[in-house]
Amino acid sequence: MNRSLANLSPSQRAWTCALINQCATPGLGSLLARRFVSGSLQILLSFAGFLQILVWMALYFRNLILEQIDGSGAPAPLWLLKWGAI
Repeated sequence: MNRSLANLSPSQRAWTCALINQCATPGLGSLLARRFVSGSLQILLSFAGFLQILVWMALYFRNLILEQIDGSGAPAPLWLLKWGAI
């Protein structure tokens, strides 16, 4: 069964785009629905949040390692995790 997004009915297309937007990558469903500005902004915000969480994790693990080595680890800034999750 080879069905592309263009061959779907309008309601099926809307549900598919909404499902992709919620479950896969925020903004990708909007881009597929040809809402380029809102889709691009959603993708940028989701990648920015993802990067903030990655930086927080790197700092967290770095500080855990430093704490084990010489006791000089400082806590990772929690605001990175909070804003990344938002």
